[in-house]
Amino acid sequence: MEITIELVVLYLYINKEHYNFVFNKLKAIIDDSSYKLPIYGINYQIKEPDSIFLKTKRKKDISTFTQITDYAGIRIICLFEKDIVEVDKYLTTILLQHYFSYEALKIFNWDQSEYK
Repeated sequence: MEITIELVVLYLYINKEHYNFVFNKLKAIIDDSSYKLPIYGINYQIKEPDSIFLKTKRKKDISTFTQITDYAGIRIICLFEKDIVEVDKYLTTILLQHYFSYEALKIFNWDQSEYK
């Protein structure tokens, strides 16, 4: 089945509440934590339908919605690069404790060789 812009809009409409729920749950876990994380800001976004549709056209091997893994993203901002490792370790533990499926994070401005 070909993925059309109409199908993308429908898919996002059906799943938007799920993405909002997951973000709000994660934010509540972070905010309610007795462990004070060095987080300056946290926000999230759900991709626009046009962006997802264009991705399916750029990547010819995408034929189902399950092959797209980045419908939504969470941005966590730390003031210092050294804090990223601490936040990553904590969130990995918390996500697994709360039964989130955990995918590898894409972390920017961080040399992963420092993380052992």
